[in-house]
Amino acid sequence: MLHKGVLRGWSQPVHALCKVLEREMVSVFFSPWVERIRTATFGNPNHLQQSQVKRVATRLTTVNMLVSCAGPPVRRPTLGKIHYVIKFWDDKLMDVCTELFSNIRNETGDMVLRSQVLSHDWAH
Repeated sequence: MLHKGVLRGWSQPVHALCKVLEREMVSVFFSPWVERIRTATFGNPNHLQQSQVKRVATRLTTVNMLVSCAGPPVRRPTLGKIHYVIKFWDDKLMDVCTELFSNIRNETGDMVLRSQVLSHDWAH
């Protein structure tokens, strides 16, 4: 398409692909969990080492961002914001600070298990 002059550069197709990826990531890591995200709580663990204070602060920022996006009104997070959700999706320190991700992981694990059981071909 560049060769035939339909496109002038790569920025439009790359931007479109990023938007598709963003929409897909939001549909998995955000949209199904909006109600749960709205009610998420965050607690600072006791007796933190100095090196952990900054790590807890980044996790608090991520949870606050998610709560803000969950609204109302709901505003889909950008791909960059979803990056932090994925980064802390299975993080032990995040799980100490909030039950949000561990509860979602438990629920999705149950859904995956049920899906596998329901779709299992018992004839073999």
